Amino acid sequence: MELSGNQFRMHGFFSRNNRALGMESKSRRRTVMGSLTRVLLALIVCLLWTGFCAAEGKIAVTTSSEEARQLFLQARDLQDKFLFNESRPLLEEAVKKDENFALAYRDLAFSQPTTKQFLECLAKAVSVVDKVSECERVWVLADEAGAQTDFHKQREYLGKLAGLCDKDERAHYVLGIFFWARQYYDSAAAEMQRTVELSPNFLPAWNMLGYIRRTLNDFAGAEAAFLKYIELNPQDANPYDSYAEMLLKQGRYEESITQYRRALAVDSTFNSSRYGIATNQVYMGKHQLAHEELAGMRTHARNDGDKQFSFFGVAMVYLDEGKYEDALAALLQNRGRAEANHDTAQLAANSATIGLLQLEFGRNDEAIASFRQSAEITQGSTLSPTLKASTERNARYGEARALLQKGELDKAKSLVASFTQSVQVVGNANELRQMHELNGIMALGQKDYRKAIDELLQSNLQTADNLYRLALAYQGLGENEKALEKITAAVNINSLLNLADISVRQKSLALLKEWSK
Repeated sequence: MELSGNQFRMHGFFSRNNRALGMESKSRRRTVMGSLTRVLLALIVCLLWTGFCAAEGKIAVTTSSEEARQLFLQARDLQDKFLFNESRPLLEEAVKKDENFALAYRDLAFSQPTTKQFLECLAKAVSVVDKVSECERVWVLADEAGAQTDFHKQREYLGKLAGLCDKDERAHYVLGIFFWARQYYDSAAAEMQRTVELSPNFLPAWNMLGYIRRTLNDFAGAEAAFLKYIELNPQDANPYDSYAEMLLKQGRYEESITQYRRALAVDSTFNSSRYGIATNQVYMGKHQLAHEELAGMRTHARNDGDKQFSFFGVAMVYLDEGKYEDALAALLQNRGRAEANHDTAQLAANSATIGLLQLEFGRNDEAIASFRQSAEITQGSTLSPTLKASTERNARYGEARALLQKGELDKAKSLVASFTQSVQVVGNANELRQMHELNGIMALGQKDYRKAIDELLQSNLQTADNLYRLALAYQGLGENEKALEKITAAVNINSLLNLADISVRQKSLALLKEWSK
């Protein structure tokens, strides 16, 4: 699935008020003419300030410029097809014509290739929320909360949006995206099903329904959703890309590559498909071909985000090959780009990623320095307090892992306790899973296998590293059948190249070979 340089995208929605206007009898012609005048005035206001004339239960779009509205609608249509780069010029023109166009700024944010630009545009949208309708205001504030990692507030806003605009497919769609990102997959599926019921031809919902069903291991349902997506939108690249990712997940590598090639035949700059091809090639053991495919990403890069995406992929290929220095060099390329762009949030994220890589190669002291650097970068920035606090918690998570690897148990226990306390206060579902992961790693190191299993079963089990740890814990208890089940799942994770999966791939393959004898 195509993304620009930030995070998963959600889309704006526009609707016009088409309610009929009644007229009184001829005997009250003068009153009627007065009413008609008021109606005409209302229609003029409706054209100028569309947001206040939305149909009941639908999200409006408030703008003082008809030209801006038309540009926004064109851009929204492109974003529905995941053509974010193509939407950007239209949205830039729209906000020039109406500097108070909140939803245009919002969608412009999601079209940006870097985190810095995303946050700048989103801040502009937030600055004008007092000039738009309630649904628009709530939607923009939900995005702000998500950007600041305040997921409780984001959930509150998105729930309110779906309640206020219960007949709007986009309100249910973005709530479904939230549930999916937090791993509440049944709730995500229900919201996405509601979305396609409200709007059977709404492209993004069929795409996401496919991903959600795939995550629930409903591959027949996922394939049906993706094929429906292709049927509705055969002229664009993303439907083939999404279908290819499902085939990748099933280990159907050659078929997956064929679908990725179909996406590139439609749009040669659709670089997520090159990333997908490279992923298939890594799982097939064809690392050199993967490097060549990722080099093609840079050749066809549309922006700096594409180049960063490519270098991250290069690092993952080198990681799978066991080439630490080469992997590190690729990640340092990305850190250098973030520095050049003065992108504080991305720079902090890059430092944390480097720390995780250093962990995998036993460079524990270097990893601790990288995690601390990540926190220091944000603390000295103008980023929001909630984002600073989130980065600080993430740094503590990484440092605790390094201390556990070093065998400094007392220091690690103290840091894990501190992390646990702060995470329980915030209540972020993904961080709570990290809390259980840390406690599971600590128990595993102490050979308390039962506790390790109890903790790890509450961690993120969509990643191979925790499946690998579970396998070790079950093996430690002598439950060899369950150990084999988990290590097999780790080997067959078949996700797009990422650190949590690739870091344990070769170790998992070795254990699977050993335990299968």
